[in-house]
Amino acid sequence: MRRLKVPGGTTSFILGAGFSKAVSSHMPITDELGADCVRRDPDVLGKAVGPGGQARPNFEVWLSRRAEDQPYRTTAENLAARAIFAGAVPIIADSLNERQMQVLSEPAPVWLRRLVYLWHSERSPVITFNYDCLVECVVDTYRLPALDDRGGVPWASVLRFVPKPATPESSGEMQGRAPWETFRLHKLHGSLNWFWTAGDMSGATIQRGRLPGSYGEAKPVSESERSWRHPGRETFIVPPSALKSSYYGNPVTREIWSSAHSSLRRSSKVVLMGYSLPMTDLSTAGLVASAVETGRISSIDIVDRNPDAVWANLKQIAEIPDSAVRLFGGDKAIEKFAGAEWREYCWEVAAYLEVLASDGHSAVRGILVYWDGLQVAAAVSTVRTGDVLSVVIDPPGQQWDVTSPERSPDIPSGKGLERLLSLQEFRDGLSGAHMVEVRSPTGATSPVLDANYVDMTAEKTGHGVWMVLKCPALEPPVMIPEQSN
Repeated sequence: MRRLKVPGGTTSFILGAGFSKAVSSHMPITDELGADCVRRDPDVLGKAVGPGGQARPNFEVWLSRRAEDQPYRTTAENLAARAIFAGAVPIIADSLNERQMQVLSEPAPVWLRRLVYLWHSERSPVITFNYDCLVECVVDTYRLPALDDRGGVPWASVLRFVPKPATPESSGEMQGRAPWETFRLHKLHGSLNWFWTAGDMSGATIQRGRLPGSYGEAKPVSESERSWRHPGRETFIVPPSALKSSYYGNPVTREIWSSAHSSLRRSSKVVLMGYSLPMTDLSTAGLVASAVETGRISSIDIVDRNPDAVWANLKQIAEIPDSAVRLFGGDKAIEKFAGAEWREYCWEVAAYLEVLASDGHSAVRGILVYWDGLQVAAAVSTVRTGDVLSVVIDPPGQQWDVTSPERSPDIPSGKGLERLLSLQEFRDGLSGAHMVEVRSPTGATSPVLDANYVDMTAEKTGHGVWMVLKCPALEPPVMIPEQSN
């Protein structure tokens, strides 16, 4: 299997509301969310309104103070404050769910898909404070290839199947199998598709629901569906400033936070993407500060519309030399940063494939392409366009289902293939390439994320040794405008 990481080095990513805003303008930053919630129910959240009729700044802080008892309030006042928060949770969920549906009605941005592909291949830890399911929907929509010997990656694997679903959501869970190899998504503040019985310190009632559809096909969860899938439960979203409450006291949330902390401590680099690191969020400030002080973090990239403000906050909680921090700012900062990371990653993959192809020998019969979980086809030629090498597969009618023994890739005879791409031809095409993709006869493409050699004889699914290229679902060609630096 491919391993391109620097030995001992891992990059962790921390996502805030600015990340989801970069995915789509439909998604709100914190105070925009507060203003929308106030408009939806001024009776419940009227006191969150400032003099100008808008939500007060630091809406999350205002709301979090209502989620917990405060020592300066009477018992009656604390009960009233908690009632405000309890009433706000469904309003927040409704607002974000509606916006999420708008985002999912269209294909995912190219830069987002590529960033998720990169996270998947590098098994990156990804820590998010966002309630939405936009990242999980990329995994589910574009069907990441397994990096081990199993089928395509089920979306819940990025959560390590935590929390547990109300009913098994994937074949892996139904079979009791371990999560697939992929990136780890730590959702520290809960999720729009998690539900619980409020106040449950045991965590036993926390359940994971289904995704709200896929990109290009939004499927909202109706109230009636929620009620029969998750009876007696409400959306599990964590107020960010809460410290001593059932939100952080239950074992499910503690495990998610603990594993996120461990991931940060093992990382040599951290990328903050659209996260402002507010000093009022004491739990997160402590998490980051502890990881910097006790871990191996040696460099930090801050990617934000206003990175200087984030850097100023970071300096208040951790001692990091200026030379260790890089700032990436502007309206398209996240998109441009993701594009630069993708270009560097593709170059690494192309270099790896060239080395792997050079290690091959005459016994290698050809090259197979594996995508979309279970689809397999043979490579028949290559096309070079600039520094991009396209591996062309045989027509759709000549594909094989690897789960069906009678359709196993016993290739040269009886399949209508005029020729197979040889390892030498592939190696020659790789010279100087900076990206390798798979292309179908219809022009659909997908980037190669992984490759290895497989002995089909041993597995009784074919004959001889094959190079296998792995990629996500094939996508129609997309015209991507060049981004100026």
